[in-house]
Amino acid sequence: MPLFWIAFAFLIGLLCGKLITLPLWVWTALAAVLLAVTIIGRKYYRRLWLFRSKPGLFAVWPAILLLSILLGGLRYTLALPRWIENNLAWYNDSGTYLITAVVSEPPDVRETAIYLHVSAREIYDPVTLTYRRISGEALVYTAPGSGWQLGDVLRFSASPQTPSDSEDFSYRDYLQRQGIDTIIYSPASLERVGSGDAPWWSLALDWLRQRAARAIFTAYPQPESGLMAGILLGNDNNLPADLKQAYRDTGTAHIIAISGFNMSVLAAMCTRLFSRAFNKRVTLLLSGFVLITYTLLVGASPSVVRAMIMALFAFGGQLIGRSHAGLNGLGVSALLMTILNPLLPWDASFQLSFAATLGLLLFATPMKDWLYERLESHFSETTAVRLTGPVCDYFLYSLAAQLLTLPVIALQFHRLSLTSLVANPLVLPVQPALLVCGMIVTFVTMLWPAGGRLLGTLTWPLVWWSNAAADFISNWDWGTITLSAGASAALAVVAVLVVLAFILRGYFVKKSIEINWFYAGLAALVITVLTISTASRRPDGYLHLWLVRAGNGSALFLRTPQGSSLLIDPAGSPNQLASAVSRHVSPWDVHIDGVLLTNRAGSSNLDLLSTQLPINKAILTLPVSSLDDNLAPITLPGGMEVKQLGDGEVIQMDEGLTITPIAEDGSRTALLIEYGNTRVLVPGGVDPARLVAQQADNLSSLSILILNEEDVANLPADMWGNFGAQVVLWNSPAVKPLPDWISFETGSIVEIISDGSQYSVK
Repeated sequence: MPLFWIAFAFLIGLLCGKLITLPLWVWTALAAVLLAVTIIGRKYYRRLWLFRSKPGLFAVWPAILLLSILLGGLRYTLALPRWIENNLAWYNDSGTYLITAVVSEPPDVRETAIYLHVSAREIYDPVTLTYRRISGEALVYTAPGSGWQLGDVLRFSASPQTPSDSEDFSYRDYLQRQGIDTIIYSPASLERVGSGDAPWWSLALDWLRQRAARAIFTAYPQPESGLMAGILLGNDNNLPADLKQAYRDTGTAHIIAISGFNMSVLAAMCTRLFSRAFNKRVTLLLSGFVLITYTLLVGASPSVVRAMIMALFAFGGQLIGRSHAGLNGLGVSALLMTILNPLLPWDASFQLSFAATLGLLLFATPMKDWLYERLESHFSETTAVRLTGPVCDYFLYSLAAQLLTLPVIALQFHRLSLTSLVANPLVLPVQPALLVCGMIVTFVTMLWPAGGRLLGTLTWPLVWWSNAAADFISNWDWGTITLSAGASAALAVVAVLVVLAFILRGYFVKKSIEINWFYAGLAALVITVLTISTASRRPDGYLHLWLVRAGNGSALFLRTPQGSSLLIDPAGSPNQLASAVSRHVSPWDVHIDGVLLTNRAGSSNLDLLSTQLPINKAILTLPVSSLDDNLAPITLPGGMEVKQLGDGEVIQMDEGLTITPIAEDGSRTALLIEYGNTRVLVPGGVDPARLVAQQADNLSSLSILILNEEDVANLPADMWGNFGAQVVLWNSPAVKPLPDWISFETGSIVEIISDGSQYSVK
């Protein structure tokens, strides 16, 4: 597996290049030194005490791996954008220009817009009245129904912009992986000034792709035609949004995009077909040509390119009489793809494709052998062979692929699909037949529409079954769980350790290490970490109230003795707030039972916050829910239950735990949290005079007073001592007004713990 390890080292080098900023000459110098060491070590290994015991290539193997790491860092540094005046990105965010560009890829047609990937040719600055020949790629958003085609030369007036780069999702990085550094919204005066400006083979493939798409929608009704377009052409834009989400939730989204599975079926079909008329060499060459053409036809996504390279690697091995080593083929694919595009390792499609393939290469054969041994011990050899094939094809192989894709999904999307173990065995068995039949139906429809529609009707149940199974299983309530960032990272680390241990299991055996003890120790470590992590977040019979800092804002987060959770007035960075709160909920079911809003400002970040930290219910106090001529209704995320508190209504959390809105001033609400003898007052910016006038009796015997900047604006800090609270907490990132108040000085969280009779503050 030397090529696999070289590719692995190169990927580590790309990561180092991203994390460690070094000048280009430093990477070059280090790589040159290591190259010299490698050559010298290869020639004079006997004189180097470090390599005396290992001759040949293995004498310098560590240097080769280190050289691969340095070359990876060098390649990433070379890929960093360096814009000059003849590049379109140079003009980002600097004004409006007249731009001439050519549509360089087939238009991405959506329901609400058309996305055009264009290559810039010329720019005109209306201020300086100058033309300049330029290059550079841009993504242009235009209105639907425009009829633009690949190779069209367009002229338009627009303001080039740099794509957004937020903490949650970097659209800029996403587009850079496609070679795009500029985004253009709603260009004005858009006109076609030329056409056909693309390579002939690209235009021919685009014509074929459009013909095939029309044939699919002629032969099948929706949504089956949308699924077939995704399976055959890699275009899932016509699949209804709810059905597309169902495939994601059930872990079967890989079937609606071109993947290694499609390529393997196509490769097998080509070799079987061509072998009937040609010898082995011609068969493999023709099959390789078909795979390359199909890859270009469907858009050359990372998963398709990976599968094509592995197939060509296997074909090449057969031509020269060498056996195909799966891990080496995977390594060659990764190496070639990342050399051409060093930003690919951060692409979710690239990660999922390689993780699934690595899982199959590592675990499929051991799983098959294990199943065969179990079956052979209970049945005859013939029966064992007959049962092993279907079980492996439709369950164990799917499980092998999912073992490594689950950590990737957790890291990328912070969720896991539990129903994938059920959905894949139901959906996958029909996919080979569906793929082959779909190709035949499409081809026939292009030549004879009536015959294609007949064949489409006969094969329609196969497509319907896939959609129906995914839609049905996606409605299971327990199907998807949300993970915190910490749990996702822990799952990924465990997956890497398991893979490395499995790959190196032969080494441990040779060193006389008991491999069973190793796996037992690893399993014990994993179970211990998960147990401690889960137990520390379980209900413990105590009230927990956290003051959470989130960038330039803060919030209160409450967990009841029985485990219910409530977030009060979220403010500040949603990313930091979600990260901080997630540490105090179960890593296997990250959610908040409710969010309590005492003022309207707390609703501003709920859309983004709820995507990272699901919130079941919103509780609105009167100043938030009431309306008048000057106030519009607040907007809450869809699917969130809403409860509006009435005048004097008390929130009953657990037995003995209540939250009472005790005063309001039209825009804010003061809260009193009571659990046994522990009484916490949160004025929330309400005028203290109003508090005293309306709730004088409720303000005695306070345990804790939680203040923010609005409170000290209404009443001097030293005057709040008249309320008689035993402890004052400063719920703001700003400097605390008085030295004896407790604030975020030593961290991002302050915690109150109470058993009802006494409390403590950490």
